[in-house]
Amino acid sequence: MSNVGYKASAEQSAPRGLLDFAVLATLNTMFSERRAIARTARAMKAQRLVAGTSGNVSARHARGLLITPTRRGYDTLRARDIALISLSGERLGRGSLEPSIEWPTHAAIYNARPDVGAIVHTHSPWATARSFNSDPLEVVTEERNYYSLDSVPVVPQQPSGSFDLARAVTSEALAADAMLLAGHGVIAFASSPVAALELCAVVEHLAQVDEILRRQPGASGGETSSSTSSSAV
Repeated sequence: MSNVGYKASAEQSAPRGLLDFAVLATLNTMFSERRAIARTARAMKAQRLVAGTSGNVSARHARGLLITPTRRGYDTLRARDIALISLSGERLGRGSLEPSIEWPTHAAIYNARPDVGAIVHTHSPWATARSFNSDPLEVVTEERNYYSLDSVPVVPQQPSGSFDLARAVTSEALAADAMLLAGHGVIAFASSPVAALELCAVVEHLAQVDEILRRQPGASGGETSSSTSSSAV
């Protein structure tokens, strides 16, 4: 009896079950990733780091990236609403909503930084106000050590959603995990949406501290006479 027919039959039958399992696992993983993005977007709104439908959240995906849809309210945002697109902006999957207009910047960061797993962009008030000052935001508080932040660069102003903005952000992304976008807000990247959101919140806090220090008699922006502690909290 020839083994050829048996081998062909085995190859046709055995992989089917494995394929079904792999597809199910992939779908479950994608749902979990979408749910994490939706939860982070709702938390971003709850923490008042955005107003209305501004800001966006994304996560790296094997086929490109998952990102919050454009002009979609965060309070009712659900996992199924998160858009799946390629790194070139092609919408993937049936029923996928239109992605945030800032997708070019997210895609550019994922291309430039293979270590980045998620990105959050906020329009928080203190940080946005500070972004009109082109000087880097110097970190003089404990966050300098805890988050390994010496300063937060300010990216020159570019039109929202433009490839010019994507290029400008990418030029800073190689040396920083968080930055101010001039006249715009904050963008930060980390291993997960939750971690990236935390970094955005830290930058908002730092911008507020910077402004308070600037109001002190004799203060010259972000500078303080006391040394920064090296202990972590």
